Amino acid sequence: MPVLFTVAKHPSNQVTPQGPFTAEDLLARACPDQYATASVVLGSSFSQAPTSTNIFPTPNGFVTTIISAYNTHHNLVIRPDDVWINILTQFNFYVNANAELLRANFVAHDGKKELRIFTRDKREAMDFADLSRQMVGKLEENIIDPTLRAWVLPSFSTTMLKDKTVGAIVMMSALKAYFQYVFESSICGIPRVTLAGKKSDWEDILQRLEKLKEYGIETIAWYHLLVPVIKRFVRAFDNPNSADNIDFWSKVADFVSNGSGHNYYAGWISAFCVFDPEGKWIANSLLPESTNVDPPESLSASAFWDAYAVPLHPGDSLVLDGTCFHVVETLNIPFGYVHVPVKLVDQEAADPEWPCVMVAGVVGMVVSSSDDGKMDTVQPATGWWIFRKRDEK
Repeated sequence: MPVLFTVAKHPSNQVTPQGPFTAEDLLARACPDQYATASVVLGSSFSQAPTSTNIFPTPNGFVTTIISAYNTHHNLVIRPDDVWINILTQFNFYVNANAELLRANFVAHDGKKELRIFTRDKREAMDFADLSRQMVGKLEENIIDPTLRAWVLPSFSTTMLKDKTVGAIVMMSALKAYFQYVFESSICGIPRVTLAGKKSDWEDILQRLEKLKEYGIETIAWYHLLVPVIKRFVRAFDNPNSADNIDFWSKVADFVSNGSGHNYYAGWISAFCVFDPEGKWIANSLLPESTNVDPPESLSASAFWDAYAVPLHPGDSLVLDGTCFHVVETLNIPFGYVHVPVKLVDQEAADPEWPCVMVAGVVGMVVSSSDDGKMDTVQPATGWWIFRKRDEK
């Protein structure tokens, strides 16, 4: 059963609806850099008709939704899928920035290996969601770690087919330095928070975080930022109205302005903003080396930060379980989506090969009604698109 608790005593505020939006409108507003390269949207989890009136497109739907709920007094719903897809998106940035360094963790081949999925449908009728999920099956056959697919794909009590598709596209994007993906047509064949799902779903995320220790110092540091946050998500199911839980949810993202144009958020939301889209570490500054002789993955949070982090001033930061949380500048909130090139092939067409791009992630904020009928509740929105790239001239 979901857990619901009251954080602040003030009433929730209604959200003014926007739209209506088509799938293309949402892509343009949520992922403007990718929209600029798009010729035509071929598919999406969003409707092609202008019917989406309760979606607020934004480049990072997870972070923006929580900040909006916190600062403008909306009820908040968070699913395990929203959190996990955000974590995967950040992991994708890291892997792609360190593709050659991490190659041996994922594949045994050099360069890019082509993976091809065949379908009887023509390009205009292809089920791109199903093709993406099939492609992850192909990936599983061609990577070193047989547990990676199960680790990546969401499988919580709240998981919908759309979330599995988003997870599949994120996995494709994370490994795009090692593979070329082809789909081919072939006649051959926060006033109130609701943590959705079960406690076991959130415990599942907590367990999945252990794998982050396998990929280097930066992901170990990220592990120590995420664990105290997700642990408190789990504890909320046992005592949602405790003072500790209310205090935790009161420290999401305090807006701070220093008067010189550098505005930032201070709070635990920064655990979900540690890599920029280029995979650069933007969290607590880490030392290039340490004199500690113990394996970094074996250290407690306090011992790890003492050994590998540039000292912070705890008075300036939120501290949870020995971890100081960095601040995030408003202009530096990373995207909540990934993009991956896919070649679309139809041998019977006049132009048999289309260069396409798939985009997926947490790309908006869904507005819904609470029990009193007000449109005052928000939650992150996951989604995906595929589009044909414009001809480069």
